[in-house]
Amino acid sequence: MKKRISDTLFCVSMILSFVCIIIAFINIVKNNPDWLKNLGIYSLTLVTISMVMLLIMYIQKSRFKKREKIYVSYTEKYKAKAEKVMEQFPQKSFVVGSGQIPAGSNMEKMIPPRIIGCSKCYVIIGESIDIAQKYEIREMVKKKKFVIPVLLHDDVDVPQNLRKYKPVAYDEFVKERVVHD
Repeated sequence: MKKRISDTLFCVSMILSFVCIIIAFINIVKNNPDWLKNLGIYSLTLVTISMVMLLIMYIQKSRFKKREKIYVSYTEKYKAKAEKVMEQFPQKSFVVGSGQIPAGSNMEKMIPPRIIGCSKCYVIIGESIDIAQKYEIREMVKKKKFVIPVLLHDDVDVPQNLRKYKPVAYDEFVKERVVHD
């Protein structure tokens, strides 16, 4: 939703910029009978102003895009733990996993697009993993995402497809992030 608003604002700003340039050029032509002599100066001025405006808008738009998205996968049982993980990154935007997908929804249509736009994926692993979380993990691995398994207990059985990733103990992760951020 934020991306759509940002893109709309960018397009509106572009259109308004070009309208302002055209209006300014029309006023120059109307108010200056020697406009043809000075066309080079006016053109250079308008082009310079346009380029500065476009540069400002581009920088502003790129600021929205640079905000890193993080995917957080968890079962409903561990929602509070997942929220605590998200609190560790106040400047990031989050895409929450199957824990927020309404019951009866098609996981195969909803989960992959959510994972694609994320740079990191945190998987909260407790006593058990449900079907939706197993699907999320498969998609993360298939899309070659940077996955961080967050283990809630020492004796948690890490799924086979996540064993190549270095797991992090939940308690240590929360302590370290608070101290170092």
